[in-house]
Amino acid sequence: MNLARTSEPEAQPPVSEEELEYQATRDAVRAPPTPKKTNTTALLALSAMGLVWMANTHDTVGSFVALMIALIVNQLGHSFAMRGFGYRDRSVFFVPFFGSIATGQKEDATPTQRALVLLFGPLPGIVAASVLAFTMARGLAQGSFIHTLTFTTLVLNLFQLLPFPIFTGGQLAQQLLFRRHRVADSAFRTLLGVGLLYASIRWELWVLGIFAALSLLRVPNEWRIRKAADTIRARFGVISPRANELSEEVLRAVHDHAAVLAMRFAAPQRPQMRIDIAKEIIRLASEESPDVGSSMAILSVTGVLFVVGMIALISLGR
Repeated sequence: MNLARTSEPEAQPPVSEEELEYQATRDAVRAPPTPKKTNTTALLALSAMGLVWMANTHDTVGSFVALMIALIVNQLGHSFAMRGFGYRDRSVFFVPFFGSIATGQKEDATPTQRALVLLFGPLPGIVAASVLAFTMARGLAQGSFIHTLTFTTLVLNLFQLLPFPIFTGGQLAQQLLFRRHRVADSAFRTLLGVGLLYASIRWELWVLGIFAALSLLRVPNEWRIRKAADTIRARFGVISPRANELSEEVLRAVHDHAAVLAMRFAAPQRPQMRIDIAKEIIRLASEESPDVGSSMAILSVTGVLFVVGMIALISLGR
């Protein structure tokens, strides 16, 4: 009597740790985007500005209310532009005594749209405050609320146009001038950070010194990530910003770069840092600068906005 043999499934070879890491990174970057978290660095910067502002003003309540109004107008400007360009998951985080941040998502936003979203933050505040400065506020006493609101709005938004990486000015400079010039970008940030750090020490502008130091600390890591993104672009061309449209070959190359860069962090942080770096590499490798005409137009508007705001600010002090 013949006994039927039951076939056993062949044992699969064990998956290596490197392959598991790649699969985890691939699945994470391909997952549907979730609403962005609040930018803690920017909130801390705004918080420091708020504390220094209130510490150096006599009308604490009025100054605080003016600062909160200026912050809300700034972030609503970003949010308004996002809505016009079809961004998803728009929201404005507002924390009393802390700050506010507008967020939104659109993976396929054009370079010009991204730049305009940045510019629309300080634009409404500077325009409105300049109109007040040249009309109503200039004739009022310095302790009046309208004068304080105008002055606060101008200072906040002009500060936002300074070329710090965490602020509008720095992000515009990167997108419009240095997107495809990694060496020029890093050199500009380094020279600017050193110059501002010297100025902060020379004139005891400690808040400015904090921002300058943060900018300098970010330069080496941003250089490495941008170098990795440039390597991906050189190998595969301009890639899609949507990770689920990328081939396994591209994703594996992105993961390899991210894994190397994540080794600089402590072991418990590496899995999340590997994912975050991979997402940033994909973002940088997929983005291009706006065309020359759009870049010049946006830079011109930014320059005019800053000059008008400075003139309005000076006029308040007369």
